[in-house]
Amino acid sequence: MIYINEYTIDDGKLIKYEGSSPYIIIPNGVVEICRGAFAECENIESVSISGTVRKIGALAFFKCKNLKNVVVGKEVEEIGTQAFLLCENLESVFIEDGLISICDNAFEWCENLKRIYLPNSIKCFGESIFRNCRRLEEIRLHDSLKEIPDGTFIGCKSLKKIDIPFGIKRIGKSAFEFCESLEELFVPESVTEIGEAAFEYCKSITKIELPDCITKIGEYAFYSCSKLKEINIPEDLESISNYLFAYCESLVEISIMAVVTSIGDYAFCGCEHLNDFYVIPSIYMIGEGAFYNCKELDYFIMASSVRGIKNKAFYGCRKLKEILISKNIRAIGNSAFEGCKELKCVGFEDDNSILAIGDRAFYGCDKIEKIVLPNEITIIGSEAFSFCSRLKVVCLPSDLEEISDSTFHGCESLEKIDIPFGVKRIGNSAFGFCESLKIVSIPDSVNEIGEAAFNYCKSIISVSLPDYITKIGKGAFYSCSKLEYINLPEELDNVEDELFYKCSSLKSMYIPDGVKHIGKKAFYDCRDLTEINIPDKVLTIGDEAFS
Repeated sequence: MIYINEYTIDDGKLIKYEGSSPYIIIPNGVVEICRGAFAECENIESVSISGTVRKIGALAFFKCKNLKNVVVGKEVEEIGTQAFLLCENLESVFIEDGLISICDNAFEWCENLKRIYLPNSIKCFGESIFRNCRRLEEIRLHDSLKEIPDGTFIGCKSLKKIDIPFGIKRIGKSAFEFCESLEELFVPESVTEIGEAAFEYCKSITKIELPDCITKIGEYAFYSCSKLKEINIPEDLESISNYLFAYCESLVEISIMAVVTSIGDYAFCGCEHLNDFYVIPSIYMIGEGAFYNCKELDYFIMASSVRGIKNKAFYGCRKLKEILISKNIRAIGNSAFEGCKELKCVGFEDDNSILAIGDRAFYGCDKIEKIVLPNEITIIGSEAFSFCSRLKVVCLPSDLEEISDSTFHGCESLEKIDIPFGVKRIGNSAFGFCESLKIVSIPDSVNEIGEAAFNYCKSIISVSLPDYITKIGKGAFYSCSKLEYINLPEELDNVEDELFYKCSSLKSMYIPDGVKHIGKKAFYDCRDLTEINIPDKVLTIGDEAFS
């Protein structure tokens, strides 16, 4: 062990410094600055590391709060992990040729670092080297590097320009995340992969040109690049990842090449100015929320190759006017077109193989006037066409098994509905508030009508119910004020609460012999009702049943 002034040195390794000088020159003969050797030495302002030093160890200058300038000599080959972590006043670093590697987090949280010179000799970068160097404005990288590792420049809020050198093959996860001032970016032909969130929240970038050889771009890579207007999709890219361009609010158009097979979940979510999109023949899946709230999207051509439209795929695309569902689609997801206020025309390619329409799929599409559904559809989800206020004509599929809850709730322009044979249940509020509905054809296959199924259908005059129905839910014909005639099925056990509440035009009613209970307010305010029978088997009559 050797003690030179305030230095403790053992076999060429500088183990500890215990002095108070603001200016440090590493003594000759030192080959390594050990872990934490100068950690939290608050008096140090300047360091010159030259002579025989080959390695700067981990945390060597950790939290030297007043350190401003560092010179690293040509003999140094490695700067260790977190070597200058939290040197919050470090402004300038000059590194001579000779350095080979900089390890993980070496300059993390050097908040005032503005300038750093990196030599050609560097071959290896660790992760998050310059993480949160918030005042770093410009840096030059050399072609000796093969990748920009994960988190290299994350949080470098002042970084305005970066030229990625030829030779770089991969840009790592979050490599430039939160580089909010980054305006110019050059990506060379050597790059084949861009990692997750690589440029997330780079809010000043307006244009990016990507080389065609890129085969993978990770999720969130360009998330919330709010000023990005132009970007090309590389020809060799196989998929558009989840959230890839989400909230790129300035993006107007994008061209996708022939290799891409899928558009990921929320890939273009919140791209409010995106207006045209053409799906190429290789794409087979449109992910959940893929175009969520693309408010200016008015033109979308779907290739026949598409097999599925997932939940909320086009939710809130207010200007989308028409859509042709490709023949290979098996299902339209929940809320897929919900809130598409201008959607007027929904078509299906011939020989369609669609089997299901999800919950709220076309909820609030109040410009649709007519829709003809392919016969192969067996499931239409709840609220699928709720509040399609201009919908007048619906052709239901012959293979349909059920009309789900609130399927056509609030379709105030719907005048007629033919329910196909095979439907067994009409769900709760299925046709609630269909105020223009006059004609309803209910087939013998139906055995249940749900609660409020036809409530506030104020234009219905007559309904013929098949005898096989065993249950009619509470308030099923609530406030059908023009209803004059309806028969109750022979198989019915109960007349439920409020079943004909305020059916003020109802004139007569035959209650089947098998009915045992008449519910509360079942015939409340049926003011024109003059003829009704009460079977012998009725055990209870609810409060205000005939008030």
